[in-house]
Amino acid sequence: MLVQNLSLPNRPIKIAANTISRPSGTLLAAVVIGALVAFMAIWQIPSLLRDMQIRNAPVIVQDGDVQDGRCTARKGIFVDCEAHVSYNYKGQHYESDVNLFFVDFHTGDYDVDLVISGEKPQLATISIALDKFWNRVVLLAVFLLGFAAMVGAAILASIRVARARGQLAVPGRLSLVMVAVQATGRAWGRDQFSYQQPDAKTAHSTLFDKGTAPLLLRDEVGGQYGYAVKHEAVSIPVLLDRDLNRLELTTAERSQMLAEIETVEATQPPPPKPAAKRSPWRVLLTFLRNIVLLVVFVVLAVVGYWLYYALAATNAFNSPGMDINNMMPASMNAWACGKLQQRFGDERAPFGCVAEDFTSWK
Repeated sequence: MLVQNLSLPNRPIKIAANTISRPSGTLLAAVVIGALVAFMAIWQIPSLLRDMQIRNAPVIVQDGDVQDGRCTARKGIFVDCEAHVSYNYKGQHYESDVNLFFVDFHTGDYDVDLVISGEKPQLATISIALDKFWNRVVLLAVFLLGFAAMVGAAILASIRVARARGQLAVPGRLSLVMVAVQATGRAWGRDQFSYQQPDAKTAHSTLFDKGTAPLLLRDEVGGQYGYAVKHEAVSIPVLLDRDLNRLELTTAERSQMLAEIETVEATQPPPPKPAAKRSPWRVLLTFLRNIVLLVVFVVLAVVGYWLYYALAATNAFNSPGMDINNMMPASMNAWACGKLQQRFGDERAPFGCVAEDFTSWK
């Protein structure tokens, strides 16, 4: 292999600083993700704060009017609902808009009641918003933390690359390393290569101008790799180009290394024959088998969580336990509600076991 036959000059060598590319689209991604964070916060935090106050003193308004109520399922499990509510309470008329976002496996329509705060009657929501309160809190937290983590990771990667590019400008001792080429593409009118050391967790990218190409060779078993150098002060490897122009070498040093590369290439084994393609039927059967296994896993997980909710949950208002129990056949739902009532019978009934008055057990 090249790493065993190619020798580097025994002296500090400077590497072209632009050989490590900054993560593409970092600024645009940060702006887009920041806008998503702001949208999610503005959209959901006020309604959660409102419903938190309503939960302290909920009052069902029997003659309230829920208008233009609509729930939309996205990606199968993400549900957003909106409605306009109007009601009279103690001689005063109130109107309000309700919107919420939660995870649910429910199919069909939702039956809801209009619920207001007994302490602040101007605060109104729908009953499903209270049933799904912690579901909504957790979902919003996951989205916001996930978006923030992506922005943070992109910024840290940019800082790391900028620091490495500055260090590459200082001559240092180099060592040869083998890297796996993960992907290729085009960026800014140039060829882009993503590569990674076999024992590393992070991939890096680099751009090659027109007329240049990375140094790629096959090993003894026909595997193709890229070859890179690591600066003594930089942890990020730099993918070499075939003409070695990324290294600051003398004419004699470059000629010697190019001759060594030519010698190694001449002794390379022929490329392996392409593997036989699997028949379409075999591909289809494998796909169907994986789908069946996935469905079985999901069913077992859902039933297992439902049993935990019915027999061992410490909170009757556990979501998604309430949601799963509500979807169960009538006999299984009744059994679970009976088990829950044995432990929480002195409390308000949870969603899935509640009667028409939105309070007592069915």
